[in-house]
Amino acid sequence: MTARPLTEAAAELGVAPRTLARWLAAGAPAVRRGRRGRGGRALVDVGAVRAWRLSCEATAHADLEVLAAEVPELVAGAVAEAFRQVDGPHKQATAGALAATWYVVTVRLLDRLRRDVPHLGDPATVPRQIGHLRAICAGSGRTGASD
Repeated sequence: MTARPLTEAAAELGVAPRTLARWLAAGAPAVRRGRRGRGGRALVDVGAVRAWRLSCEATAHADLEVLAAEVPELVAGAVAEAFRQVDGPHKQATAGALAATWYVVTVRLLDRLRRDVPHLGDPATVPRQIGHLRAICAGSGRTGASD
């Protein structure tokens, strides 16, 4: 462990001193926290800060993976609620448009999440609500095992 002043540690980490100061305030490890007065500057262990950042990124990726797994159902619930609020003679046609909307919104959200977590997959199944909307659009108004 080599303790470095904040400005040197920031340069070694490739970030601005203000960024490193924010990380320290957010809980990054420091050999000695800064204080007022002569000789009171913060000393930072660059290796410990790198390890802390990696753990933060891993936690963020895990959170994004959980969100990505929930996206298809969350969007399907919102689309199903929108369909319930539709009234009038074109409700059956609206079902198809809303099912397509589910697909477009889900894919766009997952594509955006893949910028941060590239290994995210596509939804394994179509949510029940979307299968129901597809059946309504097709004119059967029923769902079955093929949905």
